[in-house]
Amino acid sequence: MSQPGPDERLAAVLAQLPPDFCRSLLAALDRAAHQGGGEVPVTLRVHPDGRMSGCLVVWYERRIGAGGAT
Repeated sequence: MSQPGPDERLAAVLAQLPPDFCRSLLAALDRAAHQGGGEVPVTLRVHPDGRMSGCLVVWYERRIGAGGAT
């Protein structure tokens, strides 16, 4: 019997996380790809009782021109 590969194992881990987190993660990955690449910082936490939680850091940036906010 073969062992599941890393991609299958990761899919199983992500399946344990709330759907809202997964949607936000996909949106952040799409946004980074649309902007030509970048980082998508994620923290996954395993609690002592076996629960999993995830934190997704979302950066917002705005360029300020010479005349003030644009």
